[in-house]
Amino acid sequence: MSTNIKPYITDEDIININDLVSELAVILRKFEIDLNPYQTDVYFYYDPDTKIGRLETFINVGGHSWINDDHVTIYSDEPHYMNIYDYFDSVLEFADALEISKNDLIEATRKFKNLNSDDSIERIEVIDYIKSDNKLVNKLTAFYISYYVDDYNVEFLSKAQEILSRIEI
Repeated sequence: MSTNIKPYITDEDIININDLVSELAVILRKFEIDLNPYQTDVYFYYDPDTKIGRLETFINVGGHSWINDDHVTIYSDEPHYMNIYDYFDSVLEFADALEISKNDLIEATRKFKNLNSDDSIERIEVIDYIKSDNKLVNKLTAFYISYYVDDYNVEFLSKAQEILSRIEI
């Protein structure tokens, strides 16, 4: 696709480069939210006549692109083996994220699991309880996005700029 390498792509090379940076930052953020268990590639397409680029994502289950067109794979998001629950190490962290007391979360989990008040509660049982209630899942997901993902928004933009600056056209 290219015969020479430019250190930085500018809007003279790709008219819509700023839009692509923003779009790629959104894609990178989505990867962090979705925690996709498959490799997902970002493809770059370029029309030299119009100097316009576009991006597409492709879930690449086998790890090798079989699409035979003029795309360039500019980024591969490796499979994620964690889910949002893995970001919380203890019942207390779940309670904090859900904005309830640890004791209330333990009692609700006991009730859900039909356990006695003297039965101990394990982290996995709390996860089962949270998964049983869409409101709790949504609240935990919102906390994960706010705390673990959105705090890195600037990094998504700089990472997108870095990725796109390496494109050869």
